[in-house]
Amino acid sequence: MIAMLRPATIQNTDPQEPSPSDGLKTDGREKLAGKTVLVVDDSPTGRRQTRFFLENAKYHVLEAASGEIALELLMEQPVDLILMDIVMEGLDGYETCRRLKALPAQQDVPVIFLTGKAGGDAVVRGLEVGGADYVTKPYHARELLCRVDTHMRMRALMEEQQGYIQRLRKTNAAKDRLMRVASHDLKNPVCAIQGLAKYLVDEESANLGETNVELIKGIIEATDNLIVILDDLLDSSIIDADRLRVDMHPGDVRNVVTEVLTLYQFRAAQKGITLYFESDEIPDDILIDRAKIKRVVENLMSNALKFSPYNSSVTTRIHREGEFVTVQVEDEGTGVPEQEQGKLFQEFGTTSVAPTAGEKSTGLGLHICKRIIQAHKGSIGMHNLPGRGARFYFMIPIVLANTQLESEPRTLLAV
Repeated sequence: MIAMLRPATIQNTDPQEPSPSDGLKTDGREKLAGKTVLVVDDSPTGRRQTRFFLENAKYHVLEAASGEIALELLMEQPVDLILMDIVMEGLDGYETCRRLKALPAQQDVPVIFLTGKAGGDAVVRGLEVGGADYVTKPYHARELLCRVDTHMRMRALMEEQQGYIQRLRKTNAAKDRLMRVASHDLKNPVCAIQGLAKYLVDEESANLGETNVELIKGIIEATDNLIVILDDLLDSSIIDADRLRVDMHPGDVRNVVTEVLTLYQFRAAQKGITLYFESDEIPDDILIDRAKIKRVVENLMSNALKFSPYNSSVTTRIHREGEFVTVQVEDEGTGVPEQEQGKLFQEFGTTSVAPTAGEKSTGLGLHICKRIIQAHKGSIGMHNLPGRGARFYFMIPIVLANTQLESEPRTLLAV
């Protein structure tokens, strides 16, 4: 049995040395008053002496005469810290600590071992089973109290941090809900305005006059920009909440790209931009989330048109590179300064390059594209072309459909 605490170690032999409770109002110890310490020791004298100076320091003290009793008590009574003797009848301190750390409610409770073994092996073993600290017997009361105070404060800080994190999560969840509702509810009337404007241009342009037609086309262009912003905000809120999922089905990447090119012909024509398309032979049943890959291609095409000068060209290429398919979109704009390229795929990342016709940008689109391509286990990037323009691209692995995946499409969570 480890030597018992000597009475002298809990007394103030030096009249200049303060007692354990003297610092309660001067060093912040009042915040620790009432915290619960469990003393596990099979020696009644050891428990009584330890209890004496802990209660003088305003701690609430519980006692357990064995490891078995301590485990039973901890099933019903929460504590803030445990002082654990190592050598005891029945379960020793190591095994008791190992078992209590298996209890979910006790995993964060610090355990300080009381040991008469000063060797490194005893200390290491104590840390391996979950101990936070140790004190060698015989010890001075103030030494142990200092260690108890330190671990109590550390646990209080951790609990405060966890509370802060939980509050942040609730705030972010509320923000995400607001963004989703606002984006969704705003998009409906904006689309209605755009639809009415297009109807006027298509059906009534002969009666409106040239000036009014140009004004209505301005409304259509403005609503196009606003819809892009609302889509970006909605997608960003979903990604930030880690709800981005990709539902993998057999799909034709070339068909996705040609659909996007058709959709953007009108916008390209407004700036006199010619669209070119080249493609290698690739499988038409690659596992993709078609809607999200289309979202990426749309974003790259939109950016290419946005930053291209009037009367230039944009070229889209599809290549097969080994076990990957690569989609490239090249423009003839000014490119992106090398020192600013790191901002491109960051959330709200913007550069000094300005759109050539005053188009709007949230700085969210490429960040969203990056998350979508990552969820497909691919990569996305860009580089400037020699002389003029930039090439944006993404690569995704060629994973062909099989019977199991066709009947049970994969769902992956973006990381």
